[in-house]
Amino acid sequence: MKLCILFSLLASLTRGEDSISDDDFKKLPSAKQLLLIDRSPPEARDRLTKIRNRLLLIDKYGGEQGWKRHQEDRVIEGRGLGYLGYFFKSLRQAFPRYEAMMFSKNSKMSSPRQEEMQRHFDEEKKSLEVRFDDVVHPLLARLAPSAEALQLAKEVESITNDMRNRYWLDGTGPSVDSPSFKREWDALTKFADQLVEKLKTLPRLRPEQVESEINTLSTEFPHR
Repeated sequence: MKLCILFSLLASLTRGEDSISDDDFKKLPSAKQLLLIDRSPPEARDRLTKIRNRLLLIDKYGGEQGWKRHQEDRVIEGRGLGYLGYFFKSLRQAFPRYEAMMFSKNSKMSSPRQEEMQRHFDEEKKSLEVRFDDVVHPLLARLAPSAEALQLAKEVESITNDMRNRYWLDGTGPSVDSPSFKREWDALTKFADQLVEKLKTLPRLRPEQVESEINTLSTEFPHR
């Protein structure tokens, strides 16, 4: 059976025929895919090129789930709601500064206590990642671009840009050894909690509407 499939694929390569199935084409090594595309008539070449490009994109984004997530990110941004996710991503990026501040403040602690604190921060960091992946992103993927959601996105954009400017770009934010740093961090995490609860109350799209949006996205090429 395997030999029959192999001979069929080799025959397709030799003839450059357009009858190879999508599944059989996907089984070919990359070099043979390119060879078959090159030897195929124009109509088949276009079909096979699209299949190959999609395979390359799936690989680029870490598999089917990563590709799906990337496509959802594109429709979220297309609705004008991108900053609602960008805020949470920026908060995760800011976490190491908060962690560094707390360790600096407690540098004289015993080794066992520091190890305990490290475990706590590892758990907190993981919690931020899980909340975004399992709660926030699914909410945003189906969030309708209602007037209320768009207004919220504008407010969050201002907060996110201020956070990034103060802590990464112009350095006007408090240093990690400043008491106000923890106050600001606590305020940001409290706002994040409130934002999650707010997102849960906003109008949502049906899964088929999201799928329709994804299907109408402009073509993306692997090299971009």
